[in-house]
Amino acid sequence: MEHEHEEAIESLRRALPPIFLGARIGELTGGALCWGTLQNRRSRREIPGEGEIFLRSGNRVLVRRDPLLAWWSTTLSAARRPPVLPPPRRSQRAPVTTEPDQAGR
Repeated sequence: MEHEHEEAIESLRRALPPIFLGARIGELTGGALCWGTLQNRRSRREIPGEGEIFLRSGNRVLVRRDPLLAWWSTTLSAARRPPVLPPPRRSQRAPVTTEPDQAGR
């Protein structure tokens, strides 16, 4: 599984420019990374070394490819298939009677 992660990272390394506009990350990664999600993680301080990954140019945020991919590779895990569960069992209910309840008389 590790090998597949390395292939994905290397594929992105070849496809991405060394520095690019952060707002274009979804387009450049084929949707693998979402700029809004990255911005949320930045605001919650969930990206270690964000000072090396993100640069500001005026009001634009630029992204450095190699530090970004180094961080992103730590977030990857094997895709798991959801467990196949049997359909829920139908409950065994007592048959419905039309006679009035005798206990209340």
